[in-house]
Amino acid sequence: MKKAIVIGGGITGLSVAWKLTEKGYEVKVIEMDKFIGGLARSIKMGNYFFDIGPHSFFSEDKEVFQKVMDLFKDEPGEIPYSKRIVKMMFRGKYVDYPLSAKSVLFQMGIFSPILSSLSFAKSYIRTSIYSLLNKKKHKIKI
Repeated sequence: MKKAIVIGGGITGLSVAWKLTEKGYEVKVIEMDKFIGGLARSIKMGNYFFDIGPHSFFSEDKEVFQKVMDLFKDEPGEIPYSKRIVKMMFRGKYVDYPLSAKSVLFQMGIFSPILSSLSFAKSYIRTSIYSLLNKKKHKIKI
């Protein structure tokens, strides 16, 4: 049996360990904290619970989503569902995230997308030219 060590018992480490065990690996997860979960946890102080990190789950992959939901099928009650609304700060304004055509055109202003597109085009052209020049140099040396 193949063996693997996963360093870190956060969401990513646990996910990797889970997938490796499905592929037949014997997995050991090493976590420096007393609890697994990484930043996705709550801590109790007195009679109160405080959220440390993310407590939401989102996946457009139906198989992944169903697999995670199946983990909680024996739990009493339902897992609360809420429509996620995520914003990011861009030049002093909140903009929808992930970006959409609407958020780029209407929330970020007209100049930002134009300047971003020009910057991308410049970088793409520069990379293409350097790539062509390097190929020609190598042909000359041979």
